[in-house]
Amino acid sequence: MPVSKKDRCPTCGSVYKGKNLEKQIKSMRLSHSVEYGKLLDHIIWKINSVRTKPLADREILGFLTSVNDCDDEMAVISMNNYIEKKYAISGKGLPYLASMVFNSSVNKKSRQDYEFKSLDRLPPRIDEA
Repeated sequence: MPVSKKDRCPTCGSVYKGKNLEKQIKSMRLSHSVEYGKLLDHIIWKINSVRTKPLADREILGFLTSVNDCDDEMAVISMNNYIEKKYAISGKGLPYLASMVFNSSVNKKSRQDYEFKSLDRLPPRIDEA
């Protein structure tokens, strides 16, 4: 039996476990900090105030699954930037926010890797000629 597009995740295409997505959303939100949840509520409210049709549960769950492996601290910073620069009013939704969170997490990880690699390295010798 083919699965409709509404029953699939918009980001990865996997089939949802059940029709009622509230439990999955609640469990994923509880795995993050309180500040993360408050910012997400504010962003969802902002996006819904601009759109004619409110965000569906599958869109919210898609966002939460796409940023699940990202660092919470960087997610909070990205969400604050999203609110501060008023991207929701300009029509940029949850996929844009997800890319912001993912990029900031990747940048933080690459900075940490660079610092770890250069920790024991001696500075280059400058020849005085």
